[in-house]
Amino acid sequence: MSGSDESGRPAALTFDGIEQAAGPFVHGGCSNDRRDAMLCPNCGAEVPDAAVRCVACEAEVDFGLTPEELESARAAFELFPEEVKREMARLAEGAETADEFLRRMFVGNCPICDSSDTRSCEDDPEVYNACVGHCLECGQYWCTDCGEFFEEGDWDEHDCPFWDDFDSGMDDEDEFDEDEFDGELFEP
Repeated sequence: MSGSDESGRPAALTFDGIEQAAGPFVHGGCSNDRRDAMLCPNCGAEVPDAAVRCVACEAEVDFGLTPEELESARAAFELFPEEVKREMARLAEGAETADEFLRRMFVGNCPICDSSDTRSCEDDPEVYNACVGHCLECGQYWCTDCGEFFEEGDWDEHDCPFWDDFDSGMDDEDEFDEDEFDGELFEP
């Protein structure tokens, strides 16, 4: 990635530069560029067109961003500090696909064996938690926010200090009040 945008910033530090380096964000950050096979973001298996679940691991698959979501991502990116943009550019440059870029950014390498063969458990039907990383090389599970290691199945009891810090910074107005909805949101 080289060159610069109209403001003189290196192209890598623009949303378009990151998008170009990391692959098709328009397709949900997944390998859904019709030139390639679509790959499950959970297990990496090939997923047939129009599938809503992976045939290998049964994880839900969603491959698309709407134009509105893409525009929101662009707007959010512009608000990031320059050091965050630089780090995103560094991660994008070494990634061969958008999937790899997102894995590097949100999961990282295994903290035990340093393998890059890791996945988020967001779409894993047994875990279903975006904050749990899983190493496919050594089998380790860990919290991607605070780094705590898990034995299989004990992520449900995890009380992440990262989220405690996040919650303590919220105003009372930001808290979700389930009583105010009276279940109306879920009626047909």
